Amino acid sequence: VATFHNQRDFIFVRHHRYVFEEGKETNKETKKPKTKARLQELGPRFTLKMKWLQEGTFDTQFGEYEWFHKRKEMDTTRRKFHL
Repeated sequence: VATFHNQRDFIFVRHHRYVFEEGKETNKETKKPKTKARLQELGPRFTLKMKWLQEGTFDTQFGEYEWFHKRKEMDTTRRKFHL
């Protein structure tokens, strides 16, 4: 399972897998052991910060930018978020 989490103008990417374990308790109706599921975090984990948002297909020379991170203007305070 891939998790993409947006928080404070950063996108956190994590990779998990499901782990199924049979418990000691049994189901009263089917007499089978109960199965528990949990998530196990794998690697790698990384964080992305948006620099620009481009309209259409990827073209760095002639593409139109919908949004561009202006470093000196936008990074004045840590309390304001742009995404």
